[in-house]
Amino acid sequence: MHHALGSWRREVETSQARISYSRDIMSQERPDFAVCLARCQALTEQGELTEQIEFVHALLSRPDWTPYERLCFEQHEVWAALSIQRDPAFVQRVLTLVNRAQALDDRLLLLHSYLLQARMQGRLRMTSAALQSIGRAQALLMRSDRQDVVWRLHNVMGFVLFEAGRFDALVDTLGPMLPDVNVLEDAALAPHLYSPATLLAAAHAQLDHIEVATQWRTALLALSRTRGWARREVSSAMNLATMHLLAGRVELGRLHLEAAEQVATRVRCSSEANVLLVLTRGLLTWKEGHAAEALPIMRRARDMAERDQEWIALERVLLRTQACAMASGDLACALEACTAHAGLMERLLRETERLGDFCLAAVAEQAQLQAGLRYATGREGVLAQELLADRAALESSIHERTTALQRASQALAQQQKQAELSALMVSVASALEHPLEQVRDAIHRLQGAALSHQQQFEGARLRRTDVEHFHQEAGEAVRHSMNELLHTAGLVRMFRSLSSHAAQEARIPSRVDMVIRASLPILQAKASATRHALACGELLPLQLQMDPAALTLVLGELLDQLPMAVPAPPLETAEPGETLAPAPTPPGRTGRRLNLTLEREDCQLTLTLSRPGDGAGPPLLDDTQQLAWQLLKRLCEQALGCRLRTLAGQGGLDWGVQLVWPCPDA
Repeated sequence: MHHALGSWRREVETSQARISYSRDIMSQERPDFAVCLARCQALTEQGELTEQIEFVHALLSRPDWTPYERLCFEQHEVWAALSIQRDPAFVQRVLTLVNRAQALDDRLLLLHSYLLQARMQGRLRMTSAALQSIGRAQALLMRSDRQDVVWRLHNVMGFVLFEAGRFDALVDTLGPMLPDVNVLEDAALAPHLYSPATLLAAAHAQLDHIEVATQWRTALLALSRTRGWARREVSSAMNLATMHLLAGRVELGRLHLEAAEQVATRVRCSSEANVLLVLTRGLLTWKEGHAAEALPIMRRARDMAERDQEWIALERVLLRTQACAMASGDLACALEACTAHAGLMERLLRETERLGDFCLAAVAEQAQLQAGLRYATGREGVLAQELLADRAALESSIHERTTALQRASQALAQQQKQAELSALMVSVASALEHPLEQVRDAIHRLQGAALSHQQQFEGARLRRTDVEHFHQEAGEAVRHSMNELLHTAGLVRMFRSLSSHAAQEARIPSRVDMVIRASLPILQAKASATRHALACGELLPLQLQMDPAALTLVLGELLDQLPMAVPAPPLETAEPGETLAPAPTPPGRTGRRLNLTLEREDCQLTLTLSRPGDGAGPPLLDDTQQLAWQLLKRLCEQALGCRLRTLAGQGGLDWGVQLVWPCPDA
């Protein structure tokens, strides 16, 4: 067998040569078992899983294999199919491998069966049961076993830890056995080290150890090229390109991605590899500064994954699409990808839950069968202890599975909250467009009305009702514009608060904070546009003389925007030369108080804002209130011809302005 395996490794490493070699084997009247097994082993080492499944199916179609030989072939087929099969029949088939190996009383077959069972349990998030199966396999190891058997056990251990998300534990487990990339230079061990090294590199990438992951993936790519493993070369080059792109090395990323795409044209890659190639091309386009152009490419990768039912690849595609859409400012696309990802995770969770329940029931049934066999063979003495151990292991698996499902459900609920928050952000961003258009339309209508009324006024054909109507329209426009500005400013403050909350709460994923930060510039731009529209001179009827009633309406709208802890009293008209005393602040209330007097002739308006006990100087106003104050000054100076004069209160704790009529500069 070892001679046959070495002979196969010396074959020309091309796809056509491997196909020809398989046909030569199958054309024999009865193929040699050792040669066929060496062929399966070589395909496993090279990662040719699809070809391995086809080869084993062809072998198993022959009826002349012994039960031992048939089980050996089936183990290789199951190993290759573990990454793609997700159905109860396959789970049952994996579990029966242990019983069949025990019936044949072969140590290595039983060891491999336990490893296959552990890998399947790892995929179903049954980590404790998987580690227990690995422990049983490890107990069967002997010093004389080959290195490929030992490293397969370590590979399954790494796979189980990776599926459980225990990346630190994976690095701690495989790190001492793979201290640096130089271990891949060992020609005898290299075929067995490829899969564990790939898992170690992936764990470093998940932990954001980008440079360490880049070193390992560079060495894995060199090993694949040296050995002529074409499909592994595609995946290694693609993974290395991703590392360079995430590190900002766009040129190196493009170089390795083009190399992977070139090799992929010469070999038959798996559907998952084809999806990830398109996804990496989209990532490259994004990192080149064309995020909007990358979205259609990622959409194509998503369609391919959904067509071929590559759910693991689809998860990566949706996460990349969501990040790219947020970078491009397309919040609707980000929301759609986030919602699709939540739906996919829920579907996979339910499927894993269903298969896990089936697996637990099958394991319990298997334990009962084994107990019956022990009793039938006269091993009553150890039967009770073994039954207790099996029951404890089963209860541990059930408890662990329940806890894992609860955590997954909580994560799914958090993801659904994230989708709802993204939907809120999209609706807010889209809702901002309509009010701004209304403000612009109101400005244009006001400009036209001002020009028309000014022409009528100059021709002495202006009726009093028209003046009152125009004044009312001007006041409504100012009121509407200020309300829209306050609404937009409130949204900006809300999003800033959400961003601060996302930074403080570890439960909120970083993607939510990214959505919030992507929305803030949009809202701030809308607020700036509204402020600019309000600040333009055409909004206010600066060329017309307004009567006290109309001016009071406009001034009231502007003054309402200033911070008032105490409600302002109604507008009052003072006698000429009289100034109303400031209204006292109610007991227990701190804030600002307002007094306003307004006359048609010798008009004097006094505004007093009090800041008791918090220092001298005028109160600090935000941008919106500052704009309202500037509009108030501008309206009074240009529409009334009066000027503002700052008043200082006693002790510097009060401040205000006085509008003096007429303005000396008018």
